[in-house]
Amino acid sequence: MAAYLALKDKTTKELYTKQKLIELDERFCEELGVKPDTKDWVLGWMDIIGIRLALGKSASEILENGVWNSEYTQLLIYIRDNFDNKSYMGF
Repeated sequence: MAAYLALKDKTTKELYTKQKLIELDERFCEELGVKPDTKDWVLGWMDIIGIRLALGKSASEILENGVWNSEYTQLLIYIRDNFDNKSYMGF
């Protein structure tokens, strides 16, 4: 069974999944004040935070259950405040 990451913007109601996650990464870069990388996710967030979200954890749960440096904390707070987790499991 696969886990699929999907985040819904609380304001615009836009759903970020699949290729649109690249746009989300650009927003994260803007929030963190760094230039987007065409090859890598900022802070490697997809492998560290994205997988936890895809498995159904909320950003608040991830914050509570880990020791995070300031950049990851800032990113998780941004996700918590701006997105609803709409991730799902499927085949």
